[in-house]
Amino acid sequence: MKEKDLQNFMNKLLKEKRRLEGELKAFALDLAENQAAWSGEHSYENHLADLGTDTAMRETDVSFEYNVRDLLNRVNDALARIDDGTYGLCKVCGKPIPVERLRAIPWADLCIEDKRKEEMGP
Repeated sequence: MKEKDLQNFMNKLLKEKRRLEGELKAFALDLAENQAAWSGEHSYENHLADLGTDTAMRETDVSFEYNVRDLLNRVNDALARIDDGTYGLCKVCGKPIPVERLRAIPWADLCIEDKRKEEMGP
């Protein structure tokens, strides 16, 4: 891979990392501000349906937070692969991942063929 392309991917990954870290901070602030509502601490003031809605919203937030953490881990792994010289190579077959795929998903660590196999399962 050309050095210029590698630098562009690194910049893109670093930008995504900052964005994801910002989202995680926002989740943490939201959790701190709304802990009483989610814990049911003031349940005597709320209708059971309201508490159910609060719980469902909290579960959605936790799911989003999990997804953000997972993506952040993938971005960090991609940055580590840049450092160790394996970025852009499929972790299964070792073949180069097409640049077009990396442009779409800069944290990709599998070529399209191996990604399809992974999604199909054993």
